[in-house]
Amino acid sequence: MTRLFSTNALRNLAIVSAVSLFAGCTTSTTEVEVPASATKPGVTRTGEIYLLRGLANVFSTGMDGIGSKMKAKGLNVKLSNHTAWKSIANDIIRRSKVREGVSYPIVIMGHSFGAGASAKMATYLGQNGIEVSYVAAFDPSHTHYVGANISKVSNFYVSGQDGAASHNVILKGPGFQGQLENINVGKDPQYRVNHFNVEKNPKIHTKVINTTYGLTQSLQ
Repeated sequence: MTRLFSTNALRNLAIVSAVSLFAGCTTSTTEVEVPASATKPGVTRTGEIYLLRGLANVFSTGMDGIGSKMKAKGLNVKLSNHTAWKSIANDIIRRSKVREGVSYPIVIMGHSFGAGASAKMATYLGQNGIEVSYVAAFDPSHTHYVGANISKVSNFYVSGQDGAASHNVILKGPGFQGQLENINVGKDPQYRVNHFNVEKNPKIHTKVINTTYGLTQSLQ
């Protein structure tokens, strides 16, 4: 039987359909709750970890799972919609210039539209002199670029099965000198994931959580 659509085309069609379905949903970006300082209850490690959901907070529930596991390890986590990335970044930039300060390392993760937003947020912070230690992206909907002051980027993407070029990778932009890896989990049988469950995979959770934890230090 002749294949009518590539895997990438089907992914994009699904995302567009979801956008249409949830067009009436609104997500507030005017009020952004940022991680508190090291005195936040339950936080025992340095750093600020930002998790960005995709469309309408509906298809990225795996980000909630990552957040819960990280909080159990004493990490300082904030979960937001992808549309809030610039407001969050501007608050980090503001705090970097005042006594309130920023708790490093900064880690950003996101799924789908949130994956693209994580690359944008990290690059924007880097352009403003803020070092980002780690970015983990889970199958962005388009190709994105990362720039200066970003130490490591891991992109867990789902490629097409028909040999077509992938349009959901992350590439080096101007000034990027860190470590960049695009990991094709869609064709790896140990993961068995697609666009809508890649951020829920336990093995991927373990990888990104262990990497993040290793970057932080104890506050005790």
